[in-house]
Amino acid sequence: MIHFSVDDLQHRPEVCRMLLQLVMAPHLARKSASVDILSEEKEVLRLAWRLGRAIRPKDVTMHFRINFRTARRLLHSLSEKGLLKPMIGKRGVRHYELRPMHPEQKW
Repeated sequence: MIHFSVDDLQHRPEVCRMLLQLVMAPHLARKSASVDILSEEKEVLRLAWRLGRAIRPKDVTMHFRINFRTARRLLHSLSEKGLLKPMIGKRGVRHYELRPMHPEQKW
């Protein structure tokens, strides 16, 4: 069972859709067209959706109490898989934004 608030459905439908895709993907994804996502990466995606803003390595570090390099590695891996978009600042990548997913896109 998945619960959504009315506010989320009205104002953030893309987040609700992504959460549904995250839950349903293991059951619906075709093996040849899917992207392998580690359980740690799924948790990072859930955190990003909950935050509702760009996610920083510091957010991952503080939430999961892991090393900064590990957090950066997870974010970079999700970026390479096309699930996060790195936002480059003056001194390199500072944060990552969720990429919108289309209903036909599977992972």
